[in-house]
Amino acid sequence: MRRRGAPVAGAAGPAAGPAAGAKPCRGALDSGVSGYIAPDASDPHDGAGPPRILVVEDDAALRSLVAFALEDEGYAVDAVADGAAATAAAGRRPPHLILLDLWLPGLGGQDFAHRYLAGPGPHAPVLVLSARPLSEVVGAAEAIGAAGFLRKPFDLEDLMAAVRRIVSSRAPEAAGRAGPGGHSRQASTPSR
Repeated sequence: MRRRGAPVAGAAGPAAGPAAGAKPCRGALDSGVSGYIAPDASDPHDGAGPPRILVVEDDAALRSLVAFALEDEGYAVDAVADGAAATAAAGRRPPHLILLDLWLPGLGGQDFAHRYLAGPGPHAPVLVLSARPLSEVVGAAEAIGAAGFLRKPFDLEDLMAAVRRIVSSRAPEAAGRAGPGGHSRQASTPSR
C-alpha cells in the first residue's frame, strides 16, 4: 500500500512542482464526514499505549488513507474533518502530534491551532499538510509555531518518516511525566 514515489494528493489537487519532504519552518519552536475517533485503550500520555496522532483533513479519502497508514505503523489515530471536531477530539484525548490541513471548511486549521495553543498546555506539535503555494504554507506554519510542513501531494513514506521523527524526539519528555498532556510546545524540528 505504501509505495515509495506514489504521491498522495489532497482535496486541492496536486501542487505545482515535485512533492517535497517534511520541511522545518523558519522561526518554528525547536520544535461531510465528521471523522473517526479510535477506541480509547489507555491515556495517550501515560506510556501504556501507542502515541496518538490527530489527523485534521477535510478530504475524506486522504484522511482515511493517512489514518490507515498511521494505524498500520502502530499509532492510535483520531481523524476528523474540521477544526471544531479537532477541538473536541484534542480535548477528549490529548494527541502526541497533530497533522493539520490549515485550509478547512468551518473552523479552519489556523483558527483551531490558535485556540488549541491558547488553551491549557502542554501542547502537541503540529505538522502542517497543504497544497497551497509554498509562501502561504510557510507563513501560516510559522504563524502557528508548527514543527514543520509537507506539501501535497506528498509521498506517504515522507509523512511516516516525519511522524516518526517528531514522535520519537518527544518520547523521553512524555515518559518523564505522569497523566494526560505530556507535551509542551518545544518540539524538535524535522530535518529534511
